[in-house]
Amino acid sequence: MNETKNGDLLDLVLIVTLLNCRKHSAVLTDFGPVGDGKTSNTKAFNAAIQNLSRYASDGRAQLTVPPGKWLTGSFNLTSHFTLFLHKDAVILGSQFLALNLGPYPPSYYFKKRKFNLN
Repeated sequence: MNETKNGDLLDLVLIVTLLNCRKHSAVLTDFGPVGDGKTSNTKAFNAAIQNLSRYASDGRAQLTVPPGKWLTGSFNLTSHFTLFLHKDAVILGSQFLALNLGPYPPSYYFKKRKFNLN
């Protein structure tokens, strides 16, 4: 095996090990995000957190974020919840409110006065 395949195998072993360290766990990619640094993954983060939060008080829960650049708006973590980032995972916080408000560009909300900064 070359180094890339060995590295990929080690990453897979690490993720499997991490998934087994909590009673309830999941990988972000189970919820359909795209780690390209351009696609909004707010819905995926919120869906994953909401799903796992149901189990947080029952032995703790963990969401593993795999390698990639994960663009997202805000999300809230609950108590007894671990957000684990792989060493090559980057969470990019969005400066655009539309990633939280809906599918339209930010200008739509301001032009239609659906959102007020004051």
